[in-house]
Amino acid sequence: MKQVAAIIGISPSALSQKCAGRISFKSEEIANLAEHFGIPSDVLLGREPLEVK
Repeated sequence: MKQVAAIIGISPSALSQKCAGRISFKSEEIANLAEHFGIPSDVLLGREPLEVK
């Protein structure tokens, strides 16, 4: 959890609240996470399937 929080630039407690649905993710946080993993943000948002090659 600490590593993911660091990737998107928030505290682990904030990430926990976001994952629990208490706080919404900001678009820049989603973009940072998608960029780190090399996937489109639409995959994280459930708009596109993740294609594994």
